[in-house]
Amino acid sequence: MALAICALVTCLALRPSSTLFFTLLMRVRERIPECRLSVNTWRVFSVDYQVTVAYLSRAMTTQEPTSAPEPFIRQLRRALARSGLSLRQAAAQADISPAYLSRLLKGERGLPAPETISNLEKVLNIDPPGQLFDAAGRHDHLVSKVVKKDNSRLLMRSLAPLTNEDFAKVVKVAEQLAQKYQSTQK
Repeated sequence: MALAICALVTCLALRPSSTLFFTLLMRVRERIPECRLSVNTWRVFSVDYQVTVAYLSRAMTTQEPTSAPEPFIRQLRRALARSGLSLRQAAAQADISPAYLSRLLKGERGLPAPETISNLEKVLNIDPPGQLFDAAGRHDHLVSKVVKKDNSRLLMRSLAPLTNEDFAKVVKVAEQLAQKYQSTQK
């Protein structure tokens, strides 16, 4: 019985015209032979075990659009305007559809995948990289790699009280160390 109810609940998430929908309905009938399942024009499912569930055609299957954070959208709009690219050109180069980029800019879509954010940063020449990730409230792959290292939290906490001048010195030393390791790896 529990399996049949689970299948019925799964049916509610599907469109009544889908093949999977009817397959699940048939499976419920197979599991509980004495159960009569019907789908009428009002899209009401009736199970003779005191379970009647109304399927509200679009209300249950349509999810309200989730918008990307406003700072992300603002940054993306500014970068697109500065790039001089049209929406279609930027979308093509970032390997996404123009419709998706348009909806993203209108706040009708949620945050894209990390790969898409990276592509957009490259196409729109956002420098330094990672600004779109920051505006999205996410970490890019490099920041994630650093945060996973031992003592990274200690490092970040020790950087917090520094002045801008002292912070710039630390960044310069870090860049020199990074160049040293990059040249030895070549």
